Order: sequence, then structure tokens, then C-alpha cells
Amino acid sequence: MRHIDATQARYYSDDEIDLFELVTQLWEGRWWLVLALFMAVGSAAVYLQLAQPIYESRAALLPPANSSIAVLNVGRVGRLGNDQTSKFSLEAITAQNVYEVFLRHLNSGTNKRAFFEEVYAPREKLELDALEQKEYESEFQRFLNRLTIVSPGRNDRINYYQIIFNYSDPELASRWVNAYLKLAADKSLAEVVSNINAELSARIQTLSLQKNTLIQGAKQARKDTIAQLEEALFIAESVGITEPLVLVGREQNAERGVAFHEQSMLYLRGSHALEAELSVLKERTNIEPFVDGLREIEAELDYLKQLKPSADGVAAYTLDEAANVPQTPIKPKKLLVLLVSAMLGGLVGVGGVLLMNAIKAYRCNKAE
Repeated sequence: MRHIDATQARYYSDDEIDLFELVTQLWEGRWWLVLALFMAVGSAAVYLQLAQPIYESRAALLPPANSSIAVLNVGRVGRLGNDQTSKFSLEAITAQNVYEVFLRHLNSGTNKRAFFEEVYAPREKLELDALEQKEYESEFQRFLNRLTIVSPGRNDRINYYQIIFNYSDPELASRWVNAYLKLAADKSLAEVVSNINAELSARIQTLSLQKNTLIQGAKQARKDTIAQLEEALFIAESVGITEPLVLVGREQNAERGVAFHEQSMLYLRGSHALEAELSVLKERTNIEPFVDGLREIEAELDYLKQLKPSADGVAAYTLDEAANVPQTPIKPKKLLVLLVSAMLGGLVGVGGVLLMNAIKAYRCNKAE
């Protein structure tokens, strides 16, 4: 058996923690504990009094209802004979189309910077022109930390978005949520209307080009017909054909392989008929009534020119949860701050008492 001498035994005995002795030491230094705890909790109380409370205002969004964007489809749907196969059909604008444009503007860095410069900076009394680039970006980042746009989570509805603003003034926090939503909505609707106008303008230009092409083609066809009739008239007068001739046995001749080219045999119509038709064609000043499909294009042009797209009464989103004025600040969390400070004060107090006792014991041992 291994034997432990008296010196080692005393060493191991001194190294062990005596719970009773620990409690006794803490009790003897209880006023130091109370003082540390009081100072920690007092400091926390002072901090809570001086700290600026932060309030959070939020709004929840969903896509707009179909009735909210119906105005945008005036003239695009419900037209007589305007089905999906119509060559003049206009594609309907859906609520999802409008909502996607709105979400793009909601998350747009350009809109965030515009709101920062036009709304947030004046309230914070920031002289942006006097700031250096680094200071400007620092203030802008501070603004972005206060503005949060929450995308749909895994368990949320697919189009459910939230916008959150944290600020020391609860009323301003609520007002700025609504103001930012309005900024994004106004810009998105302006873009939608601009796209509609651009589409209508492009369609009108295309139809106008088609109209001019048909008219020019008809004019050239008239010139070609006049040239053909003049040649046929010369032949008819040369052979003395004044009245139309009827070819007998055309079907029988066709069966035997005899071909009749009517376009090159216009002279058979007789000089009188040819002269009359030539006279009419040469005196014709307005060719439009004789152009196939022209009136249909003109009707579509008149229809499109009457359309005046407008965003009046259109909603870019549905407000699922309004941004109300918050009543309770989210920061600082008073109870949590007090509990943490009390724990820290207690730990500091215990550590201080144990340290003082350790120093006292060391001095006593050194004196012996």
C-alpha cells in the first residue's frame, strides 16, 4: 500500500473545497455582494432611463385582388370577336403581374436610397451634401438596419411579404412604413401604365405601317392594271374586237390540254369594256375603299387611340395587416437588462469576495 506523509496529506486537505467555509466567506463578505449587486442593478436602471426606446411598426402584404386592377384591362378584354386567336387581341394584365412589379420596386435599392434622402435624412437633420462618401454610406447603412423587408418563409403563404421599420418615434415608424409602401406602389403603377402605353404605341405604329403598306401596294397594283388594260386595248383595237368574246368549248379544250391564259387575253373583253375600265381607273382619286383589309385595320387604330390607360383606383397590393402605431418598445428589454445586470453583479460580487479571502489567506500563510 502506498503511504502518504503528513506534508502531502496537509497539501491535499488544503486543496479541497470546503462548502461550509465557502458559504462562511460569502456571508462575511455579504456587504460587498450587496454593494456589487446594487451597483450593477443601479447602472442598469440608469441605462434604461437614458437609453432611447425603439419601437417596431410592421405591415403585411398580399397580391391585389383582380377587382383592384380591373381598370388596367379596360379595352384589353371583353371586346367583341376578341378571343385568344384574334390577330388584334390584347393580353390581359393579371394581379400577379402588377404584384411582381410592385415587389421589385419594394426591394429596389433606388427606392430605398430615394426614401433615405427625401424622407429619413431631413427628419434626422442630416446634411447629406456636407457628408463625405464614407459618412454618407454609414448613415445609409444605419437606415437600412432600421428598414426590413421580410420575404415569405418556408411555412408562409408564397406571396406574403412584411415591411418593418424600427424607430424611436412610434408614430413616425408607422407613418414611414405606409410612406415607403406608397412610394413603391406609385412607382410600380407608373411603370405598369408606362408599359401599357408603350405597348399601345408600338401596336399603333405597327398597324399604321401595315395600313400604309396596303395603300402603297394597292396604288402600285392600280398602275399595273392600267398598264395591262392599255396593252389589251391596243390588241383589241388592232384585231377589231369591240365587244366581249365568249370562248365556246373551254372545258372540252381544257380536257384536251389546251390552256387559256385569261390574264394575257384581256383583249377578248373588247375595246369598249377596256376603255371604260381604263377611264374609271385613271380617274379614281381615292383607292382606299378598294383595299382589302384596310377598313379593319383603321377600325383597330381608332379603337386603340381611344384607350387612355390610367392607374386611378388601382391597388398594387392588398394590405393584410396595417402598420399601426406601436405602444410597447422592442428595445431595450427592461426585464432582461435587469436580470442580466443582477447576474453579472452577483458574479462580480462573489468573485471579489473570493479574491479578497484568497489574498488574506495568502498573506496569513506567508506570515507563518
